[in-house]
Amino acid sequence: MKKTIKINGEEYTLGGKIRAMLMWEYIANKAFALEMTTDILLYYFCLLVAGGYPGTWEAFLDALDADPTLMARMSESVKDDNVAALLDNEEPESGKKKVE
Repeated sequence: MKKTIKINGEEYTLGGKIRAMLMWEYIANKAFALEMTTDILLYYFCLLVAGGYPGTWEAFLDALDADPTLMARMSESVKDDNVAALLDNEEPESGKKKVE
C-alpha cells in the first residue's frame, strides 16, 4: 500500500525510501544521515519528490509554516519505514545484522 500525505488540501504519494535517500545524498552532498532538523525535512521532501510531488523546497517549507501538524504527520507516515535498519544493514524485523 502506498503512503500518502495531504499538503494544502492535495494528496501526495510518498516515494520509495531508497530513491529518496539517493536524492538526499545528491542534494546534501554528503552521506545519508538524519542528524539535524534540516536533514529530516530534506528527507521528507525527497520522499515527496520521489513520489511525484511537483512543489519546490520553498513551497514545502511554506506548507510546513502554514500547517504546524505537517511535520508530525510526515513523521508518523514514515515511522515504520525503519530507515535506521537500511543505514545499519540490519533486518527490520529481527534487529540482527545481515550476514554478507
